[in-house]
Amino acid sequence: MQGFEFNSISFHNLSKIYTASGYGIISGYSDGKVQQKNQVIPKYYDKFGFSYSSFGGKKCDSIPWESAVHPDIVVINLGTNDASWVKTEPDRKEEFTKAYRAFIEHIREVHPDAHIICTLGIMGDQLYPCIEEAVYYYTEDTGDSKVYAFRFDPQNASDGYAADWHPTEATHEKAAEKLTAYIDECIMKDA
Repeated sequence: MQGFEFNSISFHNLSKIYTASGYGIISGYSDGKVQQKNQVIPKYYDKFGFSYSSFGGKKCDSIPWESAVHPDIVVINLGTNDASWVKTEPDRKEEFTKAYRAFIEHIREVHPDAHIICTLGIMGDQLYPCIEEAVYYYTEDTGDSKVYAFRFDPQNASDGYAADWHPTEATHEKAAEKLTAYIDECIMKDA
């Protein structure tokens, strides 16, 4: 999950940012042979965080995240690392789609009034059709009209690459502009 630089969205409205490089929905970054089941965001979403170290004798993932603040919008940007495991395997795509839908359901339980935007694309959009499918069937089955699929533009080589092919500041700015425009167009117009 990437942390974005949202220049036009004020940070004082954010209640939680959970970001972890290499993590996914069903697998962290993988060589395609071994599924990285411990590197999945759903496992840690309700926790204070994750670290291999302890703080004050406690592991971050043993501390529940409790917040009285509920966001208006939740953005999920997962699937890039899963793609390294899923590849083009139909059974793995199905597993990803089902797990993604389950994560949407969990987000809805935790944030019953939030708009949920399910994104992918900056570092690759191979699993975007699976995300669209998860969103489609979730919204069809539940009638929840506040869940959306949103595709980012893939990063452009002319903007450069950061460490391990991650996006640069220029790419983050473009992504923030596109997401902000989408939020303004599809969500804020009804506010």
